[in-house]
Amino acid sequence: MIIFKPNWITHSDRAKGVKPCIYSIHVHPDGKRIATGGLDATVKIWSTESLFNESEENNPDTHQLLCTMQRHSGAVLCVRWSNEDGRYLASSSDNDNVIIVWELDRDATSETVFGSTVVNHEPWRPVKYLRAHESDVQDLAWSKDNQYLASCGVDGVVVVWNGTDFNQVQKIDQHAGFVKGVAWDPVGKYLACQSDDKMLKIWRTSDWGLEQEIKAPFINAPGTTLFRRLSWSPNGSHIVTSNAVNGVHCIAAIISREDWGTDVSLVGHQLPIEVACFNPKLFYFPNEEDGNTNNGNDSQDTGESLATVCALAGQDRGVSLWVTKYCRPVCVATDIFEGNIYDLAW
Repeated sequence: MIIFKPNWITHSDRAKGVKPCIYSIHVHPDGKRIATGGLDATVKIWSTESLFNESEENNPDTHQLLCTMQRHSGAVLCVRWSNEDGRYLASSSDNDNVIIVWELDRDATSETVFGSTVVNHEPWRPVKYLRAHESDVQDLAWSKDNQYLASCGVDGVVVVWNGTDFNQVQKIDQHAGFVKGVAWDPVGKYLACQSDDKMLKIWRTSDWGLEQEIKAPFINAPGTTLFRRLSWSPNGSHIVTSNAVNGVHCIAAIISREDWGTDVSLVGHQLPIEVACFNPKLFYFPNEEDGNTNNGNDSQDTGESLATVCALAGQDRGVSLWVTKYCRPVCVATDIFEGNIYDLAW
């Protein structure tokens, strides 16, 4: 595993010596852009060309920062690209309690960001301002088919928006605490929400009614996490949740879709987990008994089986990678950040 920390992906103001926290990160579906949101109330879009090609990192003709957007008046807590084509970027913040949906302005030319010398080489413009929350908007999630955009916040409310015209579809106000994480079932039947009421709630998309409440892994969970970002596996069979506890251990709880059981835990982090994130793809892994290596063929012919991969991170400043067929992490990276890790993206 190679760990690379590009020092040019930052929200810092080098002239003032300020280094604002980055709360959210997301990779565009085409892999060519990364969006970040930070304490400085800006959304930034970065080119990944310098990440993939080391020679481009110091090339003055390669634009690393593509765009800086300054329409929020508070810290940007979440940024999420729409699926498949990445046409839209949704961002949310505290203070202004608004969600902004951005779209690339293909008719615009490069422009200088107001009050600075920064140039937007790829201008993005706001196409919608979504207002329904009364406090900080903590997390966002697009459904797999982009039919819906879900948002949640400190007001204890989950709002579902139409992914085409961005009208409000449903407001769910049945949580008893700050809602800090939302995730869509890739099959399209459910929406999972995790909140400070120490509960995970599963909502049906057919009537927006409550399908299940899950309490056991969260009863003794600390209330210190800024986020409780959870993730649904790409095949829809499991949910991996953040900020769960098993005895005295901080864990990520795995929720089975079959019976909403909580028998499996990912144990290893020393402090509460802020974010859990499944890789959106399924992988072939060799079965241990035959020792075959992955050659991309059908699993029945090669002794391989399909598995999912997820990442965890949180307040211990470490990142762990897990394959669902193994009981231990395949990789652990510690002390690679100076503070809490708030978001992950594949």
